Order: sequence, then C-alpha cells, then structure tokens
Amino acid sequence: IATIKIPGTNIDEDIMQYTDNEYYLNHDKDGNYDIKGTIFMDYRNKIDDKVILVYGHNSKTFKIPFKELENYYNESFFKEYNIINLTINNELKTYEIFSVFVEYKDWSYTKIDFKEDEYLDHLKYLKNKSWYESNITLSKEDNIIILQTCSYHKDYKKYKNKYLLIIAKEMI
Repeated sequence: IATIKIPGTNIDEDIMQYTDNEYYLNHDKDGNYDIKGTIFMDYRNKIDDKVILVYGHNSKTFKIPFKELENYYNESFFKEYNIINLTINNELKTYEIFSVFVEYKDWSYTKIDFKEDEYLDHLKYLKNKSWYESNITLSKEDNIIILQTCSYHKDYKKYKNKYLLIIAKEMI
C-alpha cells in the first residue's frame, strides 16, 4: 500500500494493510507466518486520512525495522533525523517529526475520526506529550503519521503495555 523510509536508519520498508490489526502481527508481506510480523497501516485507515497509524514490532532478540525507532530515545538523534518519507502510489510525502514519547495508559492517539473542533486539540495534546521541543506549528488542516512500536525503555518496564510513538506532520 505504501513504503516508509526514515533517513538515519535502515528503515526502508513496505507498509501493508489488512482487514484487521492482527494479521500482520505474525505474517510477513508475502502472507507467510512470521513471528516478527511486518509493518502495517491500521485497518481503519485510508491513504488520504488526516491521521495515518503505522504499526511494527520491536524486539530485544530479533533484528526488525522498527527496533531502530528506539534511536529516538536520544534527543540528538531526534534533532538530526526528524524526517519520515512515505511513498504512496508513487507520490512522495515528507513528514517532520514533532513528538516522541512512550504511552502506557491513554490510547486516544489511535483515534482517526474527529469533529471539526476536536482535531487541533488532539494535535496539540500529542505535541505537548513530547519529550522534546520542536518549533513545528500545527493547524487543523495538518495531516500526520503516527508510528507505534513496543517500548523497552527502562523507565517504563513496570507497565504491561507501553508504546513508543513517533508523530510527524506532513510538510507541504
């Protein structure tokens, strides 16, 4: 459905999509069973949605693409490599990262449908949760991408479900 590439990392992967968010947790892009899964877009998403959710596994033992998102635990990496490239239907879309944090209790970031007056508040909420400052301004017209992977950050080990989120705004 799309390809994601993040400069400064080895992430250069196809993004798959299925009718649910379970299938690609344990299947590769060819449909074969694979415990490592593959990178995939939320089943609810359409490629022109304002919010695109992309998921991929992280692992302490396997070499898998979204493990490299852990580089964003380092603020200097965030400042140097803050671009995400998404190619959809041969069209390159460039996003600039404005928020990085680990979430362990509030799943509202997975919302993709908003009333007109809710969306900008949602964007500001996501930006305010960021560990790092960014000079990116947000508006209700913005399109964003949210990358989610499991977090192994030491400060969150007591939580059962914890996800590293990398959130970026499409640059137009």
